[in-house]
Amino acid sequence: MGKGEMRIGFPFSRRRARTSGVAADDGQARGTNSILENLATAEDVVAKWGTNSSTEVKQSSSLFSAEGRADVPAFLRAVGDLQITMLFYSSANCDLPEDSCCSSLVRAQTLMQSAIHRLEQEFQLILCSNKDGFEMKPLAGGGAADDLQSIAEIMIANGYGRDCVRAYEIHRKTIVDDGLRRLCFDLPSQSQIKKLKWELLEHKICSWIAGARTAVGTLFTRERLLCDHVFAGFDSAAESCFSGATLDAALRLVAFPEAIAKAKLSPEKLFRILDLFEAVAVLSPELESVFSPASTSAVVAKAGESLRALAKSARCMLAGFEAAVQKFASDSPVIGGAVHPLARYAMNYLCFLADYTPTLADIFANDPFRPPKPLPEESLPSHSQVAAAPEVAERLAWVLLILLCKLDLTAGAYSDISLSYLFLANNLRYVVNKVRRSGLIMVLGEEWAERQEAKATRYAEKYVKLGWGSAAAAVPVPEEESPVPAALEEFNRTLEEACRRQKGWVVADDGMRKEVRAVVEAMILPAYQGAYRRCLAACGGQPPAAAAAPEDLRAQLAKVFSGSDFGSSPGSSVAPI
Repeated sequence: MGKGEMRIGFPFSRRRARTSGVAADDGQARGTNSILENLATAEDVVAKWGTNSSTEVKQSSSLFSAEGRADVPAFLRAVGDLQITMLFYSSANCDLPEDSCCSSLVRAQTLMQSAIHRLEQEFQLILCSNKDGFEMKPLAGGGAADDLQSIAEIMIANGYGRDCVRAYEIHRKTIVDDGLRRLCFDLPSQSQIKKLKWELLEHKICSWIAGARTAVGTLFTRERLLCDHVFAGFDSAAESCFSGATLDAALRLVAFPEAIAKAKLSPEKLFRILDLFEAVAVLSPELESVFSPASTSAVVAKAGESLRALAKSARCMLAGFEAAVQKFASDSPVIGGAVHPLARYAMNYLCFLADYTPTLADIFANDPFRPPKPLPEESLPSHSQVAAAPEVAERLAWVLLILLCKLDLTAGAYSDISLSYLFLANNLRYVVNKVRRSGLIMVLGEEWAERQEAKATRYAEKYVKLGWGSAAAAVPVPEEESPVPAALEEFNRTLEEACRRQKGWVVADDGMRKEVRAVVEAMILPAYQGAYRRCLAACGGQPPAAAAAPEDLRAQLAKVFSGSDFGSSPGSSVAPI
């Protein structure tokens, strides 16, 4: 502020002002004597507390300290009186000689400069001394925030609002930026994101999710409340200060998810993208509440851009996962017909994905699903699930159909057809178990699971028929004459061959293993027991050396299905993940 410069008016709109505001009519109504008295009174107060540009105000010498607080009303009133005095001496109403008017005007301007400088320093001192206090204490019932309000109101009302606003923006912007850093928001740029290892990038994503709500709900919201309190009655000034203090930081905050979304991430990273989408969606109403005015609406707009970018990225990543399943080599069967790594990978992925069903419903709300060909009836999700989340249910059912088709192709790589059916039974039962034990059952429905389980049972029955049918057919049938020992010996050789051929085969599911064992035993043991008894009778109670006793045969089958022989290949003893 240059020497001799007089500030009148303030461009920001306001609803009210104290009696110390500019009131030309009041100034005109005062007599010359009253003006001179006010000037003298103001000079006494300003002389006590006023400063020049070289004077530094400290906490101990503050006008708003315990020692000086009693003079605050008089000092603020003096500023208003000085403004009225300057208006009087510069108007046609002044009835003093021109030299006297000019002299008094210069005197009033000099005092005003000193007083305003003092208020600016006090304003900055309060801001600096309460960097954290505004966030820690309520804004009601007096204190530093009320002191700032008193200073801001008198400065704005008397034409010095820009100085006040500028000081506020500079100090509070630093506080907001520091607040974001304390919340672990060391936000990388788009180019930096491309160079970061996933572990570090994931840590930054988690930090953002954990701290973003605090940033919006506490840091920015408290700043909004503080601005509205300090600049109460001056809406434009409050909005200008809030924008200056928070806009850059808020834009950096809400731009981070968009930067992550634009990074080319593998399908396995989809779940962090969904976490970010959920976090931004939850924050959006708060952002609209805090940053609704025009000067900060860019924050809300940027948040919307981030949300759309995350949704697009999620759709692309899910399509990438589907393509990865589709392209998986189908000529790589696993030893023993165990659960295929593709089935484990895909089902783990889909089970995690099912936990995000509401989020996926939002992401695909405007993206109707059109499969390349209609889903077969057995692959359709239950009607109730389709009605609840149609886009999600049909998409996941389609991906599961692709997976099961790939497993069908893989089964064809086995040279033993009975093993191919065992492979299909193992993998389809694994898929059904994973669906039932996860949120997928709520997406696909119990009807879907029952249809697939019945199909797995049919596969298991075909395996039993092809794998154990020859042994069952070799059991000597009852005839009028007792079977000769040679017939039992031939059966034992056939059974041994079946057990030897299936050594290392896997029945992965405990329940299915018990079911298969029971069926095989029912196919063989009753008939064998009858034949064995007839053989004993024919041989005078002495069994032939090559014929196993029924209890030994039962033990042999139990051993086959216990996992010590049958199912001893790598992965057979690994429980479903």
